[in-house]
Amino acid sequence: MVYPIRKLILLLFIISSNSYGQDNIMSSIASENTATLQYDDNDLKNDLRLLSKSKIFFGHQSVGGNIIDGLNMISVSNQIPLKILDDISDISSEKNFIAHRYIGKNEEPNLKIMDFSRMLEGGIGDHVDVAFMKFCYVDFKTDSKMSVEDVFDMYKTEFENIKNQYPDIQIIHVTTPLRTVQKGIKAEIKKLLGKSPAGYENNILRNKFNDLLKNEYEGKEPFFDLAKAESMRPDGTLETFTVDGNVYYALYKGYTYDRGHLNETGQKAIAIKLVQKLSQVIRINN
Repeated sequence: MVYPIRKLILLLFIISSNSYGQDNIMSSIASENTATLQYDDNDLKNDLRLLSKSKIFFGHQSVGGNIIDGLNMISVSNQIPLKILDDISDISSEKNFIAHRYIGKNEEPNLKIMDFSRMLEGGIGDHVDVAFMKFCYVDFKTDSKMSVEDVFDMYKTEFENIKNQYPDIQIIHVTTPLRTVQKGIKAEIKKLLGKSPAGYENNILRNKFNDLLKNEYEGKEPFFDLAKAESMRPDGTLETFTVDGNVYYALYKGYTYDRGHLNETGQKAIAIKLVQKLSQVIRINN
């Protein structure tokens, strides 16, 4: 299709305007993330030592497995062993550990919630100090069986039950991971034609769920913003996209090999941020 000159000129103007606005947004966000960038090797080592003396349980699927790989890598590179267990059958005999298991089934977030709860009730809840689970990006799509609101309502209800049953466990609420979105001139052409660039619609749903989670728990209970961590570039700026004036997070492309799962760089980057959060929660509780 050959576009009229006027449309091409308009397109170039839109791209230029978006880049200018995005640069201003990123500059502002970078200043807010200075504290994260100041986290140094000594801080990381101290936090890893703290985790090595703790009892933690993490329920997840494949991206969570990526994060576990990242924990193993930074543990080895810093020469501070973490006892990471994928066999939780005899967890009562272990002194300190980070135990993890796959929970539920992808695209069925209700099963993940219930499986996590059942694992705690099955004995894990009597032997851990910190517990958390995460959904997967595939749990929130335009063709999902459950709405964002229904998943959140179920999560909120079940986690209230968990907190009442295990008041001594620090439960951390975790935002849902993201995928990359289409960028560049092809994305701008789609917008001009009234079409949604690849990744926009599903990531908006993930952001919507994450906003519900933030509004309910952030600043009130332990909270780890995995989505924000995935969107944060090494310089502290954030990977975002804008629709109808609303800014949404997206996965930074430098952290992934397939637009969703984490590569080695992403695994280590997210693992470091998780270590920060876990150690913060443990120190507050102590």
